[in-house]
Amino acid sequence: RFDEAIVEMKLARDLVPEEGFYHFWLGDICLRAGQMLEAITSLQQALLFCPEDAYYTVRLGMALLQSGFPAEAAAALLVAVTLDPRNASYHSLLADTYFQLGYEREALIQYRHAGSLDNYDSDFVERVRRLTAHDVLS
Repeated sequence: RFDEAIVEMKLARDLVPEEGFYHFWLGDICLRAGQMLEAITSLQQALLFCPEDAYYTVRLGMALLQSGFPAEAAAALLVAVTLDPRNASYHSLLADTYFQLGYEREALIQYRHAGSLDNYDSDFVERVRRLTAHDVLS
C-alpha cells in the first residue's frame, strides 16, 4: 500500500516542512515503491535538515545506486562512512559501489576495513578473504 503511505507522508511533510524526519520517510517509502526521482529528492531534502545523519545518507546512496548513479552514490556513501566509521555494512556497501565503478583498490580497502569491524560474521569475513586473496594493495 505504498501509494497510500506516500500520500499520508506527503501530508505530514507539508504540515511540518522543516522536519527532516518526514522528508526521510517519504524518500524511504518512495525508494521501496520504486519511485526513484521522488526518493532521491526527498532524501536530499531530509539531509538539508539532518546533514549528520549517516543512515539518511546511506539511504540516499542506495537510491542513487539503484537509479544508475554509482559515482554520486559512492560520494554519499563516503560521507556515511565518515559519519559512522564503525558501521561495517556502510563500508561494505561503499566497497560494492567502488567495485561497480571499477575502483578495485578502493573497494578492497573498504572491504578490509569492514571485515575488521564485523569479524563475528564468518560469511562476510570469508568474502573479504576471497576478495583480498589477490592483494592489489601491496
